[in-house]
This record gives sequence, structure tokens and C-alpha cells, in this order.
Amino acid sequence: SVQTMAAAWHFRGLLVLCVLASAASFTVPSLFERCLPSPGRAAAGAQITRLSASSSPSDPADLLIIGAGTLGSLLAEQYMAKFPGANVIAETKSNKRHDALAALGVSPRIRDHAPPAPAKSVVFCAAPGGNDDYVGETKRAVSLWGGPKGGRMVMTSSAGILSETDGGVVDESSPIDDGSPRTAKLKGCEDAVLGAGGAVVRLAGLYALDRGAHSFWIKSGKCTGLKDGLIGLVSYEDAAGSVLSCLTCERSVEGEVFLVADDSEQTRKDIIDSAMKTKMWGGYKYPELADSGDPIHAKGIGKRYNTAKIKTTGWVPKYPSFDAFCELNK
Repeated sequence: SVQTMAAAWHFRGLLVLCVLASAASFTVPSLFERCLPSPGRAAAGAQITRLSASSSPSDPADLLIIGAGTLGSLLAEQYMAKFPGANVIAETKSNKRHDALAALGVSPRIRDHAPPAPAKSVVFCAAPGGNDDYVGETKRAVSLWGGPKGGRMVMTSSAGILSETDGGVVDESSPIDDGSPRTAKLKGCEDAVLGAGGAVVRLAGLYALDRGAHSFWIKSGKCTGLKDGLIGLVSYEDAAGSVLSCLTCERSVEGEVFLVADDSEQTRKDIIDSAMKTKMWGGYKYPELADSGDPIHAKGIGKRYNTAKIKTTGWVPKYPSFDAFCELNK
């Protein structure tokens, strides 16, 4: 009948309006809501409000993390916990971690895609290994930062560039090892960031339960280096926390270097003893202690870390030592 056909066309019209309004809900919420039955209007209105409040694709990200591997992913998790709903982009070489990053509320992206707009804050924590132009990558990261007026930039570097090997205490002003090509590369990266007004955190040896020096020694069955040589360590979780502190603390970090380690150096033997107490490593054979130095793993006794400066940002390690970490993972 004519009435039936009219009703059908009216219903189709409402469906078209619903689709159009949904696609452009930030401009016509009232039209979209009128397409819905009464019980759904309140929920639809709330959804539209969330859509309209979200950031536009052209808005600068609150934080861009370049090199969202183990450390970068932990930083993303900690940042989102501190700032729920923040616009965070995490850049990686592959999409291996993208599902996990997206689950945190972070927007993952591939390094080789077109670069994003400059972000308010940037963290460059890509590993130097396997990167032929690490200085160039650092300078690219600097170019993707909006500058010190709108946010902060932090680069993760290594405390291994410090030349001390005789058991002395080191801090941010300690001499670096000028004769090492690796040091020269890292120093060039640091200078690029510091010159732009960013900050650098020099991290001691990183570890998690399943990775770090202890993992390498136990799996290989041999510990290279002096068994009583001191090793400074910091967990990946605490390292990420130090970066977060530099991004968010009240004090200025512009152009500054921070040395980051836990509160207690351990000898190589002590590190292995601690790891062997855990459920993960307790079943492995105790590795051979070579007790000899070499230019890569041990030039001498090692160094002790003065971390007073990073603690002025409010950072304190969750795990005061590797042994304390292992005690929690027995």
C-alpha cells in the first residue's frame, strides 16, 4: 500500500541520517540522537561527547616514544597510568609489539612510515645495536620534538661510556672513555639532544628476570670478566621510571645529564648467586667463572655509582638491588 511504502522510505531515510550523523557525529549530535529510540539517546550522547573531546589527528602527540622495545613499552605503560587518556605514539621497527601497545591505549606506528607531526615531548630509547646511523636517528628524533617550550625530550644512553674501571665512584661529571668508537657514537647522540635542550639519562646495566647479564652468563655456561668486578645495574622497570621522572618532574632538566643505577652494585659472582635463587634460573647449571678481564666485559674492578642527581627528580628505584629483585622472584 502507499502507506506501507511511505513508512519504508521513511525508515530508510532515518538509517541514512544515522550513518551520516555517525560519521560526522562531532558536528550533528542532535540529529544522530534523534535517529535512535529513546533508551539509547543518553548513551549515544555520551559516546559523541567522548568523540568530540578526543584529539584531532593534526594535534601534536603528548608523547612520542621512539624505540618502543622493552624499556619503551614499560615507559608507555607507566605514562598512561599517570596520564590516562593521553595521546601517546610509540614507534617501532616492526609490528611485533603493536597489539600490546594498543591495549595500553597507545598508538603504535612503524619507523619506516611517513614521520608524525612534532610531539610535545619525545623519548628516544632505540637501541644502538644494528643501527648504522645512530647519530642520524637521534637527530631525526630531535626534529620530531616540538621544543623545550612545549614539553621535554629525553634520550637513554649508557653509563658504560664512563672510563672509570678501578672501583671509583662516578657521577654525571666523570670522564668518558674517549678511545672507544661506541663511546664516540653515543656521545655524538647525547650532544645532539643536549644541544637542542633535551636531557640524557645514562643507564647502568639493564635487566629483567629473563634478560640481562645474568641471563647471558647462565645460558652460555660461562661468566667472562673478573668474578669480583663490580657491575652497576638497574631494572628495565626502574629505568623507565627514571625517564618518566625526567619528563614530569618540577625541576628543569633542560640540557642536563642524569646517571641512573640502583642503590647497590654487585660483583659478577653475586649477580649469578642472586639469579640462581629465582624460580626461573634455579634449575640451571652454575656457570663457569672465568675470572679474567677482557676489553668488552671487564677492564678492571668496575665502578660505583653516585645517583644523587636523578633522585632530585623524585625518582627512587623500586628495586634497590638486583638481589632484592631476585628475592621477589624466588
